[in-house]
Amino acid sequence: MQANVVDHPWFRIGPVLNYRFGRSDVENDQVDRMKDIDGAIEAGAFVGAEFKDKANPRQRLMLSLEFLQDISGEHKGSVTTGSIKGWYPLSRQFDVTLGLSTSFGSSDYMETYFGVDTGDSNRSGLRRFSADSGFRDVSVTPGVVMHLTEAWYLAGGIRYMRLVGDAEDSPVTKEGDNDQWTVGIGVAYSW
Repeated sequence: MQANVVDHPWFRIGPVLNYRFGRSDVENDQVDRMKDIDGAIEAGAFVGAEFKDKANPRQRLMLSLEFLQDISGEHKGSVTTGSIKGWYPLSRQFDVTLGLSTSFGSSDYMETYFGVDTGDSNRSGLRRFSADSGFRDVSVTPGVVMHLTEAWYLAGGIRYMRLVGDAEDSPVTKEGDNDQWTVGIGVAYSW
């Protein structure tokens, strides 16, 4: 969840609250033998800029930088995400969107989710691995927005994320797939 707290034509800034899911009961037997990771609550802020076409405000571009810090004590780290997203109207009822983003994880964050300590190595049989801070992923998110009314919208999209750096090299993800796909649909209201 995030909220813009300034009334400005193009500048955006505000607080962010996020829940990051943990890891337990995974399909891979080796990774399942590693210690569980509980869900984490993260808080932070974002800053951004939104540029709208004066002739058609549905055609716009948004740049954003978001910082999240674990406040639950689960990973004790932080994640910073930079993104760019564009909207383009195809018709009166439909817009297409395209987003690009990348995330950078602190060493505490990366070690929690991608590291394999001695205990986890002994339990799982995976090689020991120390994950350092660095870029975690690169993603692209195309989508479609349907204008139901002036205030209500239906949106759907697909996100392709590629793990990079130590996230890609981790024995935890070598047991899975470095290519991650997410499909989503949602309803939005604007005022």
